[in-house]
Amino acid sequence: MQIKTLTALAALCVGTALALPAQAADRVYYGARSGSYAVSQGCVAGYVDRCYRSVTAVGPKGRAYVADRAVVAGPYRARSVSRVVGPRGYTVVRTGHWIR
Repeated sequence: MQIKTLTALAALCVGTALALPAQAADRVYYGARSGSYAVSQGCVAGYVDRCYRSVTAVGPKGRAYVADRAVVAGPYRARSVSRVVGPRGYTVVRTGHWIR
């Protein structure tokens, strides 16, 4: 089950990233006590809409977190895959699907 989930995440992220337009947003924000995070996101509209968002955060003590989410929505169904990686390398993957 976990290999299927990771394969689905890779397929969604790669397919979405390759099809993104040039105006996909990349931003870096700086917080108090030397923390920062970078956000990258974009969408492609069509018969099947595809969106992704990736956030990389670094805390004041150098702890890094990475979160990715991809959503694909068609006329009858929608699917999403989310992944969060913590500072010790632990990974949580969540999938979802909806019928419209």
